[in-house]
Amino acid sequence: MGGRKRRRRVVIHKKRAPPKVFRCPVCEGFPLRMNLTQSGEVTAKCAYCGFTKDFTVNPGSEPIDAYSKLITIVEGGTNV
Repeated sequence: MGGRKRRRRVVIHKKRAPPKVFRCPVCEGFPLRMNLTQSGEVTAKCAYCGFTKDFTVNPGSEPIDAYSKLITIVEGGTNV
């Protein structure tokens, strides 16, 4: 004999937004802001230790791309 028809549970996965504030590679403090312009100029500034770095990335890059390039510059010692 047939039972009750059960309703299937719909699972909704929320996508996380990319971060806007990053961890400073010098002092490990958290308030490092990446200011990106349309032309690809980036200014990274830490509010905790005062670390500031200006560099360029490809136009249209995301802030996470600029952060990874900043990590490469600081840890690798290159001035790209």
